[in-house]
Amino acid sequence: MSARYLAASQATRVALRRVTPQVHLHRPLLLPSRSLVLVSSSSLRYYSAPANPSKDPLNVNKEVDSIAEMFSVAREELEYAQESKGTTYYDEDKEGAQKAVEETIAAYENLKSRLPTDADRADLQRRLGLRILELKAQLDALTQEDLEDH
Repeated sequence: MSARYLAASQATRVALRRVTPQVHLHRPLLLPSRSLVLVSSSSLRYYSAPANPSKDPLNVNKEVDSIAEMFSVAREELEYAQESKGTTYYDEDKEGAQKAVEETIAAYENLKSRLPTDADRADLQRRLGLRILELKAQLDALTQEDLEDH
């Protein structure tokens, strides 16, 4: 082997060592698919987690992101409806906004009802509750303005 190849492979090994996590013998390494059970202070046993605990596992972060995206779409629809007030497009835009708001609220309520604990529901309320209230208020304001105009 050439000296250049050896130097390159040595540099690669050094770089890999920097990004590869070190395993400590005194600390167990847990993988996502494994559970750790402490049997005594000196022995540990690993048990595999169930492959699929339920047919539809609850991925809260993914669903919160989805609801946040739905919130953005609903706000845009409300803005379109507000901007089109007095035009022939208003009724259609208002209907689209109302549908987007209702779908967002339904997704939020659905996720909230499926959360297992009160703490999880409180966390969801903290993360999305004000946004949902904002959507309801904007839709109510649009409807109220519509009633006042007629």
